[in-house]
Amino acid sequence: MIKEKELQEFRPQIRYQDGQDITLQAIQSLLQGEAQQAGIPIAFRLDQVRGGLFGGAEDCLVLYHPEHQKDYFSVAVRIKRQGNYAFVSAESFGTSKLIKAEAVRKQFNAAAKEGIHYRGYNPLENAAAGAAIVGAGIAGVRHLIKGKSDKEKMEAEQQWYTIICDMLDTVIS
Repeated sequence: MIKEKELQEFRPQIRYQDGQDITLQAIQSLLQGEAQQAGIPIAFRLDQVRGGLFGGAEDCLVLYHPEHQKDYFSVAVRIKRQGNYAFVSAESFGTSKLIKAEAVRKQFNAAAKEGIHYRGYNPLENAAAGAAIVGAGIAGVRHLIKGKSDKEKMEAEQQWYTIICDMLDTVIS
């Protein structure tokens, strides 16, 4: 079950004036073909989004990287109908450890430009930089120190998202 408040727009909503034939199964089938053609791994599951004013549930198709189900963002594709119209949206949810770490790395770099050093660092000496370190957590700080391999992993993750965007644009545009 996915909470509606956790969803963020991944691709703009597309509307179909004659949308009776638009289904989650049809979208999944088309995306599987696109993924195979692109040569990328992708997995699907059916789930529900719960939320809204009355807390109702709505079916969705979840796309995710099969090797990174817990550490990449997932994408929920939903179809809302009104009359003959179908409105298809793609929204991201979940967490990305590497992208979160990159945001913290940028904070570290900005603080370093101001002359703040992190070796033997006491977070109480500088509140802004301390908040960045505490916010990242000890695991996040260790994660940042790994260097080049994390950068390559993050680039691969971002490239996967780019390909997913292209596939969605092809399938639901």
